[in-house]
Amino acid sequence: MYRYIICFLFFLTDAATYVPSKQHEPMQLSKVTLVVKELLAELSLVFGVGLCIMGLYRYTLYRKNPLYHPFGSVLSIILLGLALIMLYYIPIAEI
Repeated sequence: MYRYIICFLFFLTDAATYVPSKQHEPMQLSKVTLVVKELLAELSLVFGVGLCIMGLYRYTLYRKNPLYHPFGSVLSIILLGLALIMLYYIPIAEI
């Protein structure tokens, strides 16, 4: 058992004191990745606005008949739409 503990401590100290021999260049995102990122951001904005509009429509139906359209589903649709709209405005760094 002591052998395993000593080997484990050796690997921990070896990993903690590791220094790479050469510096690597930072990763570059490809143009396809940047296009997909922009496309997903725009799709999230479109679907977010659509969900908010659908949530407001469901709210009008809830006001007419509260038993048929529960308020929890109306609220969750609106909050999901707002989350998708906020996702559009989160900056993603172009490395």
